[in-house]
Amino acid sequence: MAAYDIQTTRLHIIDIALKYGYETLEAFSKAFTRFYGFPPSFIRRTNTQLRVFQPIQIHLEITGGWEDELPSLTKQTTVEQEIQNTCNFHISTNNMKQKKDWSILLQLVKKLQQTDLKFKIDGKTMIFAQGLEFKLDKICLTFKWKQEQSVLDFFNEDGEFVESYPGFKYYDTEFEGIRVRCMLYEEFQETDTDEIFYKNTDIVEIDANVVHVQSLEFYYENAKPDEKYYPMVEEYLKASLTKS
Repeated sequence: MAAYDIQTTRLHIIDIALKYGYETLEAFSKAFTRFYGFPPSFIRRTNTQLRVFQPIQIHLEITGGWEDELPSLTKQTTVEQEIQNTCNFHISTNNMKQKKDWSILLQLVKKLQQTDLKFKIDGKTMIFAQGLEFKLDKICLTFKWKQEQSVLDFFNEDGEFVESYPGFKYYDTEFEGIRVRCMLYEEFQETDTDEIFYKNTDIVEIDANVVHVQSLEFYYENAKPDEKYYPMVEEYLKASLTKS
C-alpha cells in the first residue's frame, strides 16, 4: 500500500511512513529498501513501476428518484483558494530575516515565470525556499536538458554549459549580485512530461508566487549527514513528524 501511494500520489514520503505505522522516515526507508531493493525516494525519482497490490474498490451506483432533479450547486473558487488547494507549503517573507535574499529570489522567479522555461528550485536553495533561512550564497535552478540555449538567452549570456560528468551540465551566472547556478540533467529530456520533471518537488507559495521546489525529504534521503545543512533539515522533518 505504501508503494502504491508513492507511485500514484504526491503525498510526502514522511507522511506515507506515518500513515502505515512507521515512527521515523529512516525506519520506513530501511523496510521499503529491504522489500523492494530500492529506497522510496529512488522510486519517486525514476518513476520505476513496482508490483503492488491494488486496494479493493467497491463502486455503488443508485439510480431512480424524482424526474425533475434539483440543479447542481457550483462553488466559485477564488485565486487564493486555488493556491490553498494546490500548494504544499505557504511562506510569507514579512517575518523573514534574510529579506534581501528573498527579494532577489522572488525577482528571479517572477522573471522566469514570464518565459516558457520549465524550472525548479534545487540545490541548497531548496532548503532556503522551504523557509529554513541562512545567508544565501547562490541560487540553484534545474532546467530541462534541451533548454540550454533558452537559459543562456534569458540571462543574455554567450557562454556555454560545462559538462562535469555524463548526463549533467551546469552554467554559473549572476542575478542582482547573487551567483546563480543553472543545472541540466539528461534524465529530464524535453520529451519528458512535466510530471517526471517535477517529481520529488513541493509546490510552494511564497508571497503569492507559486513555484516548484525540490522536497526536503528528497534532500534528507540523498544528502550526507556531514553536510552543513543536514542537521537543520533533519531537525525540521522530525519536528514535523512529531506534530503529525
